[in-house]
Amino acid sequence: MASFYDIAIDNGMPEGTAWSSGLRWLAKNKEDWMLLYDNADDPGISLGNFLPSCNHGNIIITTRNSHLQQLALQSCELRDMAEDDGIRLLLKHAIKGRELTAEQKLEAASIAQKLQYFALALVHAGAYISQLNCLDSYLNIYEKHHSKLMSENLLQSSDNYSIAVYATWDLSWSQLNEECRALLGICSCLHYERIPREIFQRAMEALGKYKIPDDQIIKLKSYDLLRVLTAETFKWDDFRMNHIIRSITSYSLLTIDKNNTYSLHPLIFQWIRDRKDIIKNDTLIEQVQSFVALAISDADIAFLQSLVPHCINFPVTGDAQSDSNLGYLWHQCGYYIHSLVFWEPLLEKTRKKLGSSNVATLNCMHDVIRSLVALGKFEKALQVADPLVKMSEELLGKLDLGTLEAMQNLAFIYSQLGNISKALEIEMPLLDTKQKLFGKQHPATFEATHNLAARYCDLAKYIEAKELAEPLVNLSRKVLGEKHPDTLSRLHLLGRIYWEMGNYNDALELAEPLLETSREIFGEQHPKTLSQMGQLRIIYSKLGQYGKAIELSESLIYLSKQTLGDNHPVTLMRQNILTNTHSSSYSPGYCIDLYGSSYHFQLRKPVVIE
Repeated sequence: MASFYDIAIDNGMPEGTAWSSGLRWLAKNKEDWMLLYDNADDPGISLGNFLPSCNHGNIIITTRNSHLQQLALQSCELRDMAEDDGIRLLLKHAIKGRELTAEQKLEAASIAQKLQYFALALVHAGAYISQLNCLDSYLNIYEKHHSKLMSENLLQSSDNYSIAVYATWDLSWSQLNEECRALLGICSCLHYERIPREIFQRAMEALGKYKIPDDQIIKLKSYDLLRVLTAETFKWDDFRMNHIIRSITSYSLLTIDKNNTYSLHPLIFQWIRDRKDIIKNDTLIEQVQSFVALAISDADIAFLQSLVPHCINFPVTGDAQSDSNLGYLWHQCGYYIHSLVFWEPLLEKTRKKLGSSNVATLNCMHDVIRSLVALGKFEKALQVADPLVKMSEELLGKLDLGTLEAMQNLAFIYSQLGNISKALEIEMPLLDTKQKLFGKQHPATFEATHNLAARYCDLAKYIEAKELAEPLVNLSRKVLGEKHPDTLSRLHLLGRIYWEMGNYNDALELAEPLLETSREIFGEQHPKTLSQMGQLRIIYSKLGQYGKAIELSESLIYLSKQTLGDNHPVTLMRQNILTNTHSSSYSPGYCIDLYGSSYHFQLRKPVVIE
């Protein structure tokens, strides 16, 4: 307003005239004038009210408020500087009138990289280095004291922008409301890139979907976050979420990426984590883990995989709801050691708190069994699975689905220990029981049929196995879908049956597209994808395509070591097979049915154990 008043006075208008007179003068004056609105960051100001209403003249706006783009005919978003420009900016402020050694140039490049080529941070670092002549030691200071360093005001700097880096964001923080701060707090406990909006939606929707009563919601570690983000309604609200995101992005503290994900600049991410009023004694981290655990409930594999980088540093907290679902995340994504790390102590805690004869304890036993099986620890799994069947029969009844699944697990473990006859004693009547209880098109029946076909295959009864597997594949495609993980398991088994019978071309016709689908659904390193690679390797070898077989084997062993470990039975088996590329032998333990659904996978629902 003061600037427009000055324009009015400078152009002959009387003292005391309104500031808007200067605005109107520009609108009428068709000369090639320019207005510069510098640092127009405050989203509370309607900048459109201060723009001349005309089609002539030139206006430049610099701002961190991306919403002002709608005022302009064209805009340019300036992200972090290019590497060379960033280094030059740092040195411009850090070194004045001195030549640099090669080592100092490398050190400057390392500093610029550490600061993500963020202009404000580079200028601040340059001024600090100039005042203390500490180019060689700056990174060490930053690593130990980055919070204090970024909060340091450099009053004698020649550059007006050498105020504390954190002070810039602190100013924005002071303008944010409680829900905006809560959302940024959640983001600060995740990875700073590609945070799915779906996390927030699924977590809030889980409360209503599973009809969690109020007295249980209040016991969730994430209660305070849920209360703030939902304004105590505990319901997902798209409009409210959009308002929160719009408020945060107006201060450039968050960016909206493609596919409904959000990202924080790494320095902003660190600034939030350094604020002592946000993270106190790991309380927020536990709250966020509980929040994410709600989002995990009954989630598909694609969403779970998107969570992996955000959960990698989550510790075991002892909270049942959090540890149970995080174990499920790691198991479904193929990180079986991680799942056991969460599930094993949870079983002990639940057993101690609720006793052995409790449904929650039985569910924890199911979880531990599936981790042990996936890790090839069958003897240890048997020690849990055998008593689980007896406990389930006593607590739930012989015909309860949980009991039947416990029996299915036990039979599978026997088969992997080489006791096929014992497995069949359980599996043959089990299929009849499931068909009578649930019908032929129920997933539980599919599972029993799949396992019995696998046992026939182990016994070289390939015709019987094929008679079960082929119609099972068709039913699974129809009921569950072409790309459902269980359908892929059935295709994997059918491919094995085909090549065991010598139908290598039929097996190849299934195996090659199945590998591509596995990569698409699970990713390159998932154990199920590796199992399919192993099967395709065998088929290539049988068809005499040894070059393809060797190439696949070498890739398979490398990935197997990365995901399962050097001493996992599957990794060792794959190494042995590579030593004899022409080998046609097959061991039932070769894949440990990592691709199959041979052990129980229950839906994960929110759980609170007092």
